[in-house]
Amino acid sequence: MSNLLLYTQKIEPKWKMLKQLRICFNNYMLRMLLMKGILKKEAMTIDAKLMLP
Repeated sequence: MSNLLLYTQKIEPKWKMLKQLRICFNNYMLRMLLMKGILKKEAMTIDAKLMLP
């Protein structure tokens, strides 16, 4: 039983770190996707402006 407790105590911080990393990664990916979307929109509007006489 004490072994199990030690085991969980060792693993717990790793899980917390992984969770935080995942959250950071998700936020980063969301930001990247948003930026890409914004850039695409801007590029499309620029293209549309260029196409207009």
